[in-house]
Amino acid sequence: MAAFHGGSIGMTVVTGRFFLALAGWALFDFWGALFGFLFGWWLDHHLRKHLWTNKRHHTASQYYLHALFALMGRLAKADGHVSPEEIQWASSQMKMLGLSETLVEQAKQWFRDGRDTNDLSPIIRMARKHLTRAQRRQLIQQLATLFETVGNHGTQQALWQHIAQQLGLSVKQTHKILAKTLRNRMLTTLAMAYQTLEISPDCNDAEVKRAYRRKMMQLHPDRHFARHANAEDLSHTTEQMKRVQEAYRTIRESRTKQAAKNLDP
Repeated sequence: MAAFHGGSIGMTVVTGRFFLALAGWALFDFWGALFGFLFGWWLDHHLRKHLWTNKRHHTASQYYLHALFALMGRLAKADGHVSPEEIQWASSQMKMLGLSETLVEQAKQWFRDGRDTNDLSPIIRMARKHLTRAQRRQLIQQLATLFETVGNHGTQQALWQHIAQQLGLSVKQTHKILAKTLRNRMLTTLAMAYQTLEISPDCNDAEVKRAYRRKMMQLHPDRHFARHANAEDLSHTTEQMKRVQEAYRTIRESRTKQAAKNLDP
């Protein structure tokens, strides 16, 4: 349909070229006809160029989205199941890209198709044929945000690296992208750890320890037993205590690594 539409416009402009030539002849004889023909040719050239550019851009966008969400689905299923966090990750990418309702539904179908297949070769061939090297690199970078969302699972990372190399990226490039992604995740996790303990990153070690102990005292089961808490409340409290312990561990490990780095000559 798009090709037919473009051809119709092109034919209209060609017809317009001769119409302008005839109009110029009627008004200004030979020089008017020549001017009308040249003006029609200029209009034809620029309109065709505009249509071709728009068509190529539209096609490349469709191929990019198709490859992106199909590969997302396959990556999400790499460890055997698709988690709620991975579905949320895919949805966040759709929102970030500002997809229309129609494209969101199409992206969901591409995601399901990728999830349910073990053969990525058609998607890889399509991406290599229709996407530029820069677009393929951007695609891999966008897929790597999975590791910021759900962590660095070995099977998913191995598949991601395989996809990257199939799309023409070098081992050095994939390592660089992965290192940056994992660093972003670490920084996000560290920021959340300080937020969990309700302290500032500028706090010294003693203040961090006091904040940790204060939180653990607030959540201690003895306090809840004294209030006749039910099993559901105690389960929720246990989960909160685990998050506080994990936050404290994350902060301590980060500070230990930073201290060791500062000692390096």
